[in-house]
Amino acid sequence: MGEPFPGLFPSADERLDSPPVSDETLAEMAEVLFRPMCDKSLSPEDRRGFFARLGGVARHLALVPHLSASRDPRNDQFLAPAVGGEADAIISGDKAQSVLSPFINLPLFAPQAFAETIADAGKEPS
Repeated sequence: MGEPFPGLFPSADERLDSPPVSDETLAEMAEVLFRPMCDKSLSPEDRRGFFARLGGVARHLALVPHLSASRDPRNDQFLAPAVGGEADAIISGDKAQSVLSPFINLPLFAPQAFAETIADAGKEPS
C-alpha cells in the first residue's frame, strides 16, 4: 500500500521539532482514525503504524492549559497542547479552525499547505 503518511514523520536527522500531544488528543485521533469510514483509505496496520511512529516523535504533555477558544469544544483539546507545548504552528484540516488563525500568534496551516511549506523550505534558493 506504500507509505500512508508520506513526509509526516521525518528522520531523526531532519526532524524540525516534536509535536506536543496530550492524552486527550491521542484518544481523539485514535477514535477518528479507527472509524469505519477510514477503512477504505487506511488499513488497520497503517493506522497502528501511525500511532507507533507518532509515539516515537511526539512530546507528551501531562499538563495542558484549559482553553475555550474554538466553536467546537473538541477542537480545544488540540489547541491546548500547541499552546502549552509552545508549538511553532498548528496543522489542521478542520475548516472551523480557520477562524482561529493566527491563534495566540501561531500560524494555522491546512495539511496540504503545511506540506508545501516544508517542501519549499527544503529547496535550494534559485
